[in-house]
Amino acid sequence: MIVTIDTMAKRYGKLPSEIMMSASTFDMVVMDAAMSYESYLEKQYKNNNSSQTPDVPEEDLMKIWENR
Repeated sequence: MIVTIDTMAKRYGKLPSEIMMSASTFDMVVMDAAMSYESYLEKQYKNNNSSQTPDVPEEDLMKIWENR
């Protein structure tokens, strides 16, 4: 929880005490999910050593678009 409060304070430019007084449980859940997702992306990037988006040829994308 302390790390979440610190991250929220950094992200929103507030003191941790301000976060404690004004943040709701929902804010904490959202920040925890965001931190988890960012950590997941960092691990994926390090493991794959490539971008997160797949490299799909334009022709394949056009086929998908036409068949929708």
